Amino acid sequence: MRVILGCLLAVSLAFAAHPPRSACSKQTHGRLWPDQANANRSAALQLMRSGEVYLCSYGRLHYRWEPLATDIKTLEAAHLHAKTDDAPKPPLAHNTAGESAENQ
Repeated sequence: MRVILGCLLAVSLAFAAHPPRSACSKQTHGRLWPDQANANRSAALQLMRSGEVYLCSYGRLHYRWEPLATDIKTLEAAHLHAKTDDAPKPPLAHNTAGESAENQ
């Protein structure tokens, strides 16, 4: 029981540390979150370096907050995944000369 209460307390503290973002909509499209990043350039640069800045952008069918920073490990994993998917696959080897000799 104590473990469950401890987990609930940890989760609630984690969510309380970050203030809720405002709604991302047509009116806020192109704006940054937190709002002080829009008004103060030095604050925006500091928040971008820490990875805490989000941009309101339009996705496929709806508006959403997109992070402006990415972890380097995420980029490396995506690069490796793309490399393995783009590797040319060897063609299937058929011995057509041997088949034609057997068919005659």
